[in-house]
Amino acid sequence: MPWPKRVGDLPAIAWTAFQRCPVWPHPNPSSLCLCPLHPYSYCRDWIAVLRVIWTYKQALKADDSKTDRDQIMANCHEQAAAILRQLFETNGGIYIKLGQHLGLLDYIIPEQYVKAMQVFFDRAPTSSYEDVRRVVQEDLGADIETLFSSFDFAPLASASLAQVHRAVLRDGREVAVKVQHWGLREDSVGDIYTVAVLVELTKRIFPDFNYTWLVEEIQKNLPRELNFVEEAANARRCAAMHADRHDVHIPEIVEDMTSSRVLTMEFCHGIPLTDVASIRAAKVDIAAISRTVTEMFSEQIFVHGRVHCDPHPGNVLVQADGHGRARIVLLDHGLYRELPETFRLEYCRLWRAIIEGDAAGIERHATTMNAGEYYPLFAAMLTYKPWDAVVGRGSDRLELSGSAREKAEVRRNVGKYLRQINALLARVPRDLLLLLKTNDCLHGLENNLRAALERPSDLLPASRPIFNFADVDDVIKVLRG
Repeated sequence: MPWPKRVGDLPAIAWTAFQRCPVWPHPNPSSLCLCPLHPYSYCRDWIAVLRVIWTYKQALKADDSKTDRDQIMANCHEQAAAILRQLFETNGGIYIKLGQHLGLLDYIIPEQYVKAMQVFFDRAPTSSYEDVRRVVQEDLGADIETLFSSFDFAPLASASLAQVHRAVLRDGREVAVKVQHWGLREDSVGDIYTVAVLVELTKRIFPDFNYTWLVEEIQKNLPRELNFVEEAANARRCAAMHADRHDVHIPEIVEDMTSSRVLTMEFCHGIPLTDVASIRAAKVDIAAISRTVTEMFSEQIFVHGRVHCDPHPGNVLVQADGHGRARIVLLDHGLYRELPETFRLEYCRLWRAIIEGDAAGIERHATTMNAGEYYPLFAAMLTYKPWDAVVGRGSDRLELSGSAREKAEVRRNVGKYLRQINALLARVPRDLLLLLKTNDCLHGLENNLRAALERPSDLLPASRPIFNFADVDDVIKVLRG
């Protein structure tokens, strides 16, 4: 469709957006209220997206007369990513969460966007003293001084949805208190709706930039992440899944001090996986830590079928015992995905084919997962290796996390195959989308651990599942009890 006709869609889309403005449950269960579409942020969104569209339009026009298309598009991606980063920083709230999602999509979206959005892992908003007190009072029915013998109002950490405070209960237990940012739950509906409208607009004008799948996932998962009662239940179930492991720990939940916006849990001391220098100084067996992390998530995916979907380095602590051994503490249980048995079996068979370099098997099992003709691209996204390396016969083929050269090649190809990547992500099962995100997070964990090793070659790639089974038939037996 010609550019002018696509621009002509703008008024219709804008009017439809206001007509379809969703409703949000009112505090009174018998009432409903219009979800808040804040005029200033709404206008900022439209202006930013129009700037992005214009940036790409100008780049595509210039591309007609220039041969260096890759460099032109790289510059365009960088400019557009900077516009969106500024928008997300200004709007805050759910936009920070969206930026963090994009920052984890390495090898899936252009690297300029990934780099621009990774700042949001360090630049999360913080709630004021008054807002923290208000949320605790409203949800737990008493003021902070009544509930705790001490409460540190300076947050230990802050994220897009909440911040964590160190406190001591009246019975002397040291706890971490996760407090949701005040007003976020109410504002999030309008914010996500606005983002959905603008993504739809961008898709209509530039079909190659179809990220509706990402917005759909956020729309589905955000209400669950905003309900800390569900997070508490997830933490308990995760602890039960790994109860037989001495090297994995899940913080214990304080049930009577937990609500939909306040989560109180055991305070766990440890070294964040982001603190490479401290991990190295602790003189722990880093290769063993890598194995523990990989085994833990492989068990979740292939055995239990219930997967923690946000295992970025900030959500993993290392507890050293002083004798070279360490225990992993897994934090932030806000989002899990249940994986059906049939899906797990196909995913297992797919990885088995990848490990064996079986091109026909990869095609067969990837097609079963609806990847179709994009199966080579699918394998590259899972392994960070180009297709020739995945099915090659070199001695490094089983090193499933690609070399620096291979990763650079895959990154370069993201922009080249953007349309195919988006087509693939739009058609594969939604369960697989979160597993791709989990795979990217595990890749980040691997990079942090690799940086702490004197000999990085000792590290088992965290993106490679561990199969403690003779063959897939044994996996089937485990899955079916």
